[in-house]
Order: sequence, then structure tokens, then C-alpha cells
Amino acid sequence: GLNILDTVYLRFDFPVILLMLVLLNVYYVAYYFYLRAGTEQKVEMPQQEQNGKAVFMVNAGAKNIPVPVKDICYVFRVHDINYLRSANQKDYMVTQSLDEVQEQLDSRLFFRANRQIIVNFAACGHFELLPFGKLQLFVQPEFKEPVIISQKRAKQFREWMER
Repeated sequence: GLNILDTVYLRFDFPVILLMLVLLNVYYVAYYFYLRAGTEQKVEMPQQEQNGKAVFMVNAGAKNIPVPVKDICYVFRVHDINYLRSANQKDYMVTQSLDEVQEQLDSRLFFRANRQIIVNFAACGHFELLPFGKLQLFVQPEFKEPVIISQKRAKQFREWMER
């Protein structure tokens, strides 16, 4: 039942609270412009860096070999080990997971067909329809197992092929 004008709230507490609100808003406005400046710098990056790596490092024994991305036919998984098959039909071991490799490659050139393989557009020969809306992809150079694209990814694969 007290009148707020008769208390010390307006003289001591209110200015402190008001100052805290102003400082908090100044901080968030500055943070907004900081983030905005960071995204503008990303837009100005060279085209190659935006679309993925130009060279992929692979292992062959104790050697680290740079393989140009344009020479990659597909990246595949066999017995918990990931490999890369190049255009000259050589297989190289890759230390990253297929998810990490997929993030580094340009999605316009490479498609994750299933859990075991990521294919390059240039390596795709043709595909055939299978029962239940699945697709069988034939790649060059030939892969030892059939490359099956699930019904769930079939539509996305067709759109990627037609681009």
C-alpha cells in the first residue's frame, strides 16, 4: 500500500536497472553487427573454397598423396575402412569418415548414393529401376558390388542427375 514516489526505488534502484538494460542492448547490437560483418567476409571468399576442396589428401602405405577432386570417381567403404577410387582405377585409403568427406566435396559434383558410397557425376554411367522404387547405379570404373539407391533417395538422385 505504499506510493512508489515515496520510496527510494526511483532514486537508487531504477537508474541501476535502466543502465543494465541499456548496456545489455548495446552489447547485442554490437554482437549483431559483428556477426553480420563475419558473414559478409564469407561471401567474398573465392569460388573454389565455397564449393569444396580442390585437392584431397589420401594415404598409400606411408605416403600422403594429393588427388585432385576432378580425378575422384567415388569414395566407398569396405570393412570399416574408407577408400577413394581415382580415374586411373587406383584405390587409396581415406582417414576421414564418409560424412566428413561428403562435407568437403562439392554437392553439385558428388552424391551420397547410400551408406557405403559417394559418387562423382562424371563416374555415373546409367541407372536402372528396381522393385519398390529403388535404383541401381552403374559407375565407371566398375564397383565390385551393386550400387543401390534407396527409394527415399531416388527422387533426390534423379533431380541431382538432371540438374
